[in-house]
Amino acid sequence: MERIKLTQGQFAIVDDADYDWLNQWKWHAANFRGHFYAARGNNGNTLYMARELLGLKRGDKRQADHRNHNTLNNRRDNIRICTHGQNQKNKKSSRNSSSQFKGVCWDGGAWVVAIHTGTRLKYLGRFSKENEKEAAYAYDIAAIKYHGEFVQLNFPDRDYVLPENRIIKGIYTRKNKTSHYKGVSWFKSTKKWRANIYINKKQKSLGYFDVEKEAALAYNRAAIQEGGRFLNF
Repeated sequence: MERIKLTQGQFAIVDDADYDWLNQWKWHAANFRGHFYAARGNNGNTLYMARELLGLKRGDKRQADHRNHNTLNNRRDNIRICTHGQNQKNKKSSRNSSSQFKGVCWDGGAWVVAIHTGTRLKYLGRFSKENEKEAAYAYDIAAIKYHGEFVQLNFPDRDYVLPENRIIKGIYTRKNKTSHYKGVSWFKSTKKWRANIYINKKQKSLGYFDVEKEAALAYNRAAIQEGGRFLNF
């Protein structure tokens, strides 16, 4: 991990492999809606570091999303290509919201829960004044269903019992990431590297490997078959 100095006392975090390439330009800290982004000027245009790393050219309406919401962390395992709608799914609760929780607002003497499914706003119910956290939990269960990889939960460390009695145990937390390769993680019980990929919002296992790079290659092959552009190498 390397840091690239920006203006306004800020630094961008990047992978070692990208440092020399990125450091050939002078970058500055661009403040957009209260968040700093690493950017540089180019013939009167502004280019953003995250978009450059993801290969997004000017005019491409797709966006660069930061998984952990640190917009100056441009390591490749923290950035991904997304649509505007997917980017909205990964946002935290608004500062001006009447609730501290995402998907919850105070209305007419109760906490009201709703979620954007991608095509419409879906109403999830009303909860009494003392049950704000239960309202947030109801939002999380729906978010797991509708938002898939881009889900932003109110309680990422909590176990979730889904309607079909399936239990989700903290699979959306990013705190214990064990590999710097996309789609790869260390599976302690087998002492092997496991490769997975999300296809149509469902996780598909690609197998277990003794060598971490072999797991990363397996992910690459599956991503190419699905038309993916964000590969490990």
